[in-house]
Amino acid sequence: MIQVGSIEEFTKSHLTWMEEALLKNPSLREEKWTRSLAVGDQRFAEHYLDALGFKVRYRDVQIDDDCYMVRAQNPAYNGGFSL
Repeated sequence: MIQVGSIEEFTKSHLTWMEEALLKNPSLREEKWTRSLAVGDQRFAEHYLDALGFKVRYRDVQIDDDCYMVRAQNPAYNGGFSL
């Protein structure tokens, strides 16, 4: 557990940690965090989907090691335009 005095202090520390990690290894990105709209346990993912309302049909939930990831679907787009 991390002990910090305030939310502001934690935010500044977190930003510093991320910047340092990415400077050391720019490709150090975890797909579950960078490609997901929400990441958490099942209860959190369900709450997030409930909050989306009708937009939930455009979302997909993937599970990896008890971690639920809500992701945007990539539907094929065909706007009916032709040349």
